Amino acid sequence: MAEVIETDRLILRPIDEDDKEFIFSMNENAQMMETLPEIPFTSAELRKREDWLFQSEGKIHGGAWIMLTKEDNAPIGSIIFCKMPLSEYGIAPVTYTDHVEIGYRCLPETWGKGYTTEAGKAVISYVFENNILNQVTACTDDDNLASQAVLKKIGLKPAGRTDCYGGNFPFFAISKEDWLAS
Repeated sequence: MAEVIETDRLILRPIDEDDKEFIFSMNENAQMMETLPEIPFTSAELRKREDWLFQSEGKIHGGAWIMLTKEDNAPIGSIIFCKMPLSEYGIAPVTYTDHVEIGYRCLPETWGKGYTTEAGKAVISYVFENNILNQVTACTDDDNLASQAVLKKIGLKPAGRTDCYGGNFPFFAISKEDWLAS
């Protein structure tokens, strides 16, 4: 299980049952969801699932955290390591690539303040220094330049394109060896 990680401005705490409504509220935020793959379940449907974070499906690899500001302990987003889907969500059965990706979301009012970069560097350091993962990857929509900039700031390098989420997207990666050498 993931541990609590602290940065200068954030507390990254493993996601738990108390975070369910915050996660669902992010799923229902149209501005946040514009650049993410469509979630095939409504929040109402997810609320009925015992395993609302899909941990029993083996999707989580390395940890899943809620981002809280140290200033007021308010949740502002989430960050997670999970298997990268090859197929589109909602197309049963979901198939996965061999990649473990970093995924993140922050409330729109926090965008541009460096929180995702701060959290990303911390959790990548955590999974590499604790020998949890040997590589971290990510993909983004072609038009999501903000997320591509975050990936570069947290150390991932452009690595061509990859098939994932039912399409072909820009791909980013960093190995544990390269991270620890930097």
